[in-house]
Amino acid sequence: MKNELYEKAAVAIVHYGTKGMKWGVRKTRSRSSDSRSAAKLRRKKAFQLTNSELKKVNARLSLEKTYSQLNPSLASKAKKVVGNMAGSMMKQVLSNVITESATTYAKKIVTGGG
Repeated sequence: MKNELYEKAAVAIVHYGTKGMKWGVRKTRSRSSDSRSAAKLRRKKAFQLTNSELKKVNARLSLEKTYSQLNPSLASKAKKVVGNMAGSMMKQVLSNVITESATTYAKKIVTGGG
């Protein structure tokens, strides 16, 4: 019985990693040549760039901004939801505080304790 289980387990073990890769070390992802050249140009100050280099950097930044706006990350979606919830909760809390303080002040005026 033990031999059968051992044989089944030995058949099921499969290695999907890259030979020679270390655990926890990620491969560097390749970037497009446009991205690399724009990153190099961004390190320079604006007055050091030529007109064509400025156009290239601005085009890349514009594309990245448009992409991030059209494809928001999960974190930004969560931030928006939490922000909306916090805003509505604060409105309700402030409304309750104002109502209670106004009620207390009105009672003091009516009873003559104010």
